[in-house]
Amino acid sequence: MPFLGQERSIGQTAALLGERVERVAHRVHRLVDCGVLAEVRQERRKGRPVTIYRAAAEIRAPLASLPLSDITRLFDALDANGRESFLNALSQLAIRYGVLDWAVRLYRAEDGSQRFDVTSSLTESRDLQDDGAPAIVFNWIPIRLDGAAAKKLQRDMLALVAELPISESASTHLAGFFLTPLARETRS
Repeated sequence: MPFLGQERSIGQTAALLGERVERVAHRVHRLVDCGVLAEVRQERRKGRPVTIYRAAAEIRAPLASLPLSDITRLFDALDANGRESFLNALSQLAIRYGVLDWAVRLYRAEDGSQRFDVTSSLTESRDLQDDGAPAIVFNWIPIRLDGAAAKKLQRDMLALVAELPISESASTHLAGFFLTPLARETRS
């Protein structure tokens, strides 16, 4: 990002990003090797000259050219705007519709891990599908699917998305759909 349509040295970029120069240098050299960044000139100074790099104002690069940590940050950045809007709206609804009487449930699961969840209060059971409840869904659902069932779910979700009236003006609701296979080390 710091190089898009702009010239910068590795040192300038490291300072801008708050990263170590060595880490930025590694990334810059990988991006040069991929043809994403170009060396545009050398600035003379005492000691070694400083190489200045630049990228086009718009670039397209294979994800394979990035380390895993950058790919994760990329997807996080793409999701951040919608996630922040969703969580702010959800918190406001909790206040407005009395969901604040719900409880945070902290417990130890059978496998010994510590878990937390939000649940309706002990004194009142409230169904979010009731007409008077806000139209919200907030669930991450760990599921066990074989390949065929996962593809069917993906197609069903994409069909639902295709039916939604995408707003080109002021939106009234925000919907998010997520599905991914879990890496073996993150499965529980």
